[in-house]
Amino acid sequence: MNIYIKITLLFLFITCQVEANTEIPDEVFKALDKGVGDSPTSESSSSVNAFELNASTDEKTASIKISPIKGSNNFSVLFTAPLDEDTSEAKFYDSKTDAFTNAFSVKVNYKNVLFGKSKLEPIFAEKYVEYCEENPDVFNFKKAEDCNVKIDTLTKNFNKEKGDISGFNMTDFWASILTEPIQLYGFTATAGKKDFEYFKVNSLETDTEGENPLGASVYYTYVVPNEYMITLEYEFQRKFEAQKSITKCPNDPEEGEDILNCITGISGAPEKSTNRNISISLRVPVPLNGFNLALSPKLTHNTADDSTKFSLPIYFLQDSKSNLTGGIKSSWDSENHEWVFGLFVGQKFNLF
Repeated sequence: MNIYIKITLLFLFITCQVEANTEIPDEVFKALDKGVGDSPTSESSSSVNAFELNASTDEKTASIKISPIKGSNNFSVLFTAPLDEDTSEAKFYDSKTDAFTNAFSVKVNYKNVLFGKSKLEPIFAEKYVEYCEENPDVFNFKKAEDCNVKIDTLTKNFNKEKGDISGFNMTDFWASILTEPIQLYGFTATAGKKDFEYFKVNSLETDTEGENPLGASVYYTYVVPNEYMITLEYEFQRKFEAQKSITKCPNDPEEGEDILNCITGISGAPEKSTNRNISISLRVPVPLNGFNLALSPKLTHNTADDSTKFSLPIYFLQDSKSNLTGGIKSSWDSENHEWVFGLFVGQKFNLF
């Protein structure tokens, strides 16, 4: 059975066996992904349903992330595919820290949310919104329809002088929930499919070989909503690297030609190796004169070959719901010693 089918079936089986923990209100998870700015769908700490397009001088990819379960035990699956017309060139296989560069991959992610459950009483967001709809003036609104906003907006707008004890208690409850630090830990498993085209021995003809890079990681995340999120991760990868590119020429020019028609390509079959990546990433909102920005820098060091990569996505494009969904990114690695720039854009969505 194809390895991707196995992974998908395993994920669906786990999804059916595990029920979402409704003990934790959905607003808590919104705080994780909205309160501290967005991050790339590839980040383990992200729990959103979203798709994303990336385009830079070194690679072009499309990704879709699905998180059908959100609770104390959270599962998601990420599908990523390259969009480059030709991925056989040597430059597409020079990443020293990512075995899945320009590969189709499936990533299954499990995370557990550590939260102050003892503080969680059966008070849900709907009750708080209902209270606002019954008393819109307490939140400085003119009509009940204005109450259909984020919970953190309601807590900020609550007028203590106009509200009663019930409204004060709910506001105090949600204010503490949306600012209490949250911890996550989890693990991921990734499988990919990557094709390599290279010269046959002593020939101008090429051969194509498909390989399956694999990866597994563990991570820990600490979140202070509306301030920052920091993630530490260790990932082991089995990767396949293209050999150096060479130029081959025939012994004699073709009939009617005075010059040789030479061909440039990969010198031989891909070589198998491993990555042992240690990474630290940060998510932080940067409000600027009423304009929302978010930074998501990440530093990765591969202890197997002492290579390093730094990336910095900057979010500034927003959708109609004020979700930051796109921007520019830059990256630097210790092998090429040069900066690479690109664009990315995405969209969050609901499953049901």
